[in-house]
Amino acid sequence: MDEKLTLALVAACSAAIGALLTQLVTFLREWIIYKRANKALLREKYELLVENLSESISHKSRFDNCYDEQAFLDVINKPIEKIYALSILYFPELTEPSKCYYNSYRDYLMTLLKSYQPNTGLSVLMQATMHGSDDFDLVLEKLHQSQKNLYETIRNNASKYARA
Repeated sequence: MDEKLTLALVAACSAAIGALLTQLVTFLREWIIYKRANKALLREKYELLVENLSESISHKSRFDNCYDEQAFLDVINKPIEKIYALSILYFPELTEPSKCYYNSYRDYLMTLLKSYQPNTGLSVLMQATMHGSDDFDLVLEKLHQSQKNLYETIRNNASKYARA
């Protein structure tokens, strides 16, 4: 009887260890798949963030060259808002630089719109330059610096997020 009990225990332990190993291998496989999918998602979102940075620069250029009331319709720079949202959701290292870029762009717009006069035949940027205040130069410098800081932070973190 003792031999049958030992055989039963060995069989039961073998079955339990087999089931445990199967579950462990399944868990590891799922964890690896999850990590790969997460890296791919982060790479995709990082590429989207960089694309939005380029679009925000294009938007600024279009806004600077508005000659009429279209400037007031085209004030919101959606790509900058997307950059900030993506940084909050996925990239904590970029949150502060993107917030600075967002705020400096908002200050830049307000400075341009303060000096805007309709029907002058001059673009929004030319009007702000003509009324040339020290505020405009400071705000423009702040915008360029915040854009440069964001770009540098993106470049410094690219190896972390751009590989999948």
